[in-house]
Amino acid sequence: FEQLGFPLTWIFMVTAALTVLSGLYATIVFSLCSMYAKTAIGSNRDQQMLEFLKNTGIYRIRAFHHFLISIACFALNVLIICLVKFGKSRFGKLCFLVCGWLLYEGWRDTQGILSAAAPIFAPLPQSSDDSKDKKNNSEATKSTSQI
Repeated sequence: FEQLGFPLTWIFMVTAALTVLSGLYATIVFSLCSMYAKTAIGSNRDQQMLEFLKNTGIYRIRAFHHFLISIACFALNVLIICLVKFGKSRFGKLCFLVCGWLLYEGWRDTQGILSAAAPIFAPLPQSSDDSKDKKNNSEATKSTSQI
């Protein structure tokens, strides 16, 4: 890495650390959430599972962002390694261009998948039946609390 100079070596080391730490964070959060949600489902505690998912939403969103950071930093590290291994030779330049193009394709496809998944995570619209149920439940609660 000496031939890269200080800035590129520093970038490589920082992105390597971010790759590992962000990936570790995402793995731990997703593993714990998956394990506890599956435990709740297996114990016939569907309502508790829904509450758990609601309460852990911010952590899962943060873990997803760390997952994307980890992938992006890893991709940058691959490009830097190609540059170090093959230098400025014709093959090195070709390898750098091919890797760059593949990374762009991956980024573009990832963005497409994220856009396609957006409706899955959008808030559910309230139907008129849901509004009636909530109104009836709140009236029943008021009546019960007055007794």
